[in-house]
Amino acid sequence: MNNISRRNFLAASAVAAGLMGLAGCNGVQAGGADAAVPAADSYPIDPDGEGTAAKWSSEETRDGWTRVTNPDGGRLASACGGSCCCFFG
Repeated sequence: MNNISRRNFLAASAVAAGLMGLAGCNGVQAGGADAAVPAADSYPIDPDGEGTAAKWSSEETRDGWTRVTNPDGGRLASACGGSCCCFFG
């Protein structure tokens, strides 16, 4: 075991992890083999359907950011933890 360097050990571990990752791929799609696919003439699909209204509003600020607000006071889902409002510009 004295002839195995740390570099060789890490390289072999990386190769083994990669092979284990590939072994986990068995060719089955995420939806399963019998997942129903809509007909080609039904695209584009409206995900919300008729009569659906947004429960939030957005506006562009002077400096180019987009401000998202929720008029009814409910909590908006955010990437920064919840109490703050995230801005995407």
